[in-house]
Amino acid sequence: MAREPIEIGTLSFAKNGLRMELPAERRVEIILGCIQLYRPSLLVTAGYAIDTIQHLTDLSRSVRRIDHSLAVVAEVHHETAVKLGDPTKHALWMISGPSGSLHRFGSQAFGMAEEVPSKECGAATKLRLQLPDRIARFDDYTLFGLICGEINILQGRHNPRFVCPDAKAAIRSADIIVSPTHDRMGNGGTLRAKRAVLSAKHKGRDRVYISCSNWDVSGSERGRQRPSRTLHTVYRSGEPMLFRELANGADGFVYRRWQIEL
Repeated sequence: MAREPIEIGTLSFAKNGLRMELPAERRVEIILGCIQLYRPSLLVTAGYAIDTIQHLTDLSRSVRRIDHSLAVVAEVHHETAVKLGDPTKHALWMISGPSGSLHRFGSQAFGMAEEVPSKECGAATKLRLQLPDRIARFDDYTLFGLICGEINILQGRHNPRFVCPDAKAAIRSADIIVSPTHDRMGNGGTLRAKRAVLSAKHKGRDRVYISCSNWDVSGSERGRQRPSRTLHTVYRSGEPMLFRELANGADGFVYRRWQIEL
């Protein structure tokens, strides 16, 4: 029997340099409002969406009042359990509804390609140690959480290859790869190639890759950014999918809807 299409929502916010444009409490309100209004089965938010563990807990409690099954993937910008002198440590979480239960995927292992020269390097080892936690269940699907620059576990432009065989096996075993980023990433051709590989069919089954980025309105580094078509992307079996934009950034956030058969 064929499965129903997955209703996927992607949500990101405007940044102003190192800070978010909208207050932390307002971002939580918007996340909850999008869940209630658009009723996604899976909502993926861009990096830094949630400010603290307390905000994550507040959102989890609110999700318990939602009357449909869903999963919310969101990153906490400032975790409370951090080393002294490391106040901005971020980590990726998933809230399952309507139970409100929490799953911690982990903290970012690396951000740049040059940090991952080989499978034996420290950055690859850090990711490898987190692999058991990077897997979560969503309905009948398996999700793998990939955090921002960790997409560089794949290297190469025209035929990207995995640096770490263990990461490759874990990623390819998942039905859906969620990959929130903090900012728009450059080098579009390389990103398209990597997204195609990350969503490629495995053992004959379709797979999905979801990315979601914030945009920077400060104009300090790359010029004043505006939401682009590739600000959020969903790939299925190597191909980019079409979306419907329901919030265009005018109020400080972008929301897009995707219906994906898997």
